[in-house]
Amino acid sequence: MSEQREWKTTATVTVTDPVRKAFWEGIFGGDTVPIESILPVRVSVPGNPGADAYMLDLESITEEQRGRLVQGLARKFGLDEAFVEAEIDRQGVPILCEHVMMMSTDYGQIASMMDDEYDDYDPAFDDRLFPSAEFWEAEEAADA
Repeated sequence: MSEQREWKTTATVTVTDPVRKAFWEGIFGGDTVPIESILPVRVSVPGNPGADAYMLDLESITEEQRGRLVQGLARKFGLDEAFVEAEIDRQGVPILCEHVMMMSTDYGQIASMMDDEYDDYDPAFDDRLFPSAEFWEAEEAADA
């Protein structure tokens, strides 16, 4: 039932919370969900204002999955399906970061997030990471 191989995304989350996992399995046929970015955003959801969440990659899901998503969210929250559809278009679908494992194959994005100081050997920088005994003695003398 899962159409994961059709997703045109480089990042996914796997939901580990049993209740949330059952919900997503009903929509996607598995516990893995495509997301827009490996970087979470801050969202305000009922009962959890200021929560960190990944946003569902709506461009990667099929029309059939989207239909199940609308129906599932409408049923879960007791809302009209047309309202849910409009809200999905307006705001997207957050997936709370709590109890999920994020994975990405976008190595370029991951590498671009790394600090350039770690890319090349720099004795001065390495000495700051792993200070010598002389460094600590000088620090203690400065504090005295």
